[in-house]
Parts: sequence; C-alpha cells; structure tokens
Amino acid sequence: MVNFIIPKKVNRHVFKAVRYLTHSENYKFIPLDKITMEARWSMKNLSPIANIETVIERSLQNLCNLRVLSQRLGSYKLNSNQFINA
Repeated sequence: MVNFIIPKKVNRHVFKAVRYLTHSENYKFIPLDKITMEARWSMKNLSPIANIETVIERSLQNLCNLRVLSQRLGSYKLNSNQFINA
C-alpha cells in the first residue's frame, strides 16, 4: 500500500500537468522540469506549499508506483491513452 502524505491538490495538478504536456506537445517522455513548471503555474492561486519541488517529485513517484505513469531517466509519461484523451 502506498503511503499518501502528498496533498490531493498536488497529485491532481501534477497529473493534469503531465496529461496536458503529453497532449499538447509531441513528447513521449516529459522532463521533470517541464512538469514542475506547469504544476507550479497551475497551483499559483492556491495556498503555498513548503518545498513544492520535493512534493511534486514525491507525487510523481506515487503515480509511478500506482502504474499511472512510467519513468525513464528523470522523465515521465502516461501509461495509457485513456488518460490523454479524457
């Protein structure tokens, strides 16, 4: 069982960032810095979170553990096309 200590809003925005970047750009794997930049931008009006970069990395790792994302050399992609077209 995965221990979720990441706020739900962070997981939601990280997933949306990966989905948006996968759909809008022709990347098979999206670099961590692009995901971080997009997630931070989408959460700009929410209450601030301490150590946001670390929290985003943990969220990505949780999504990989759940097999929603795949990781290769610090880049991530969605595992299924059903998430891209949603």
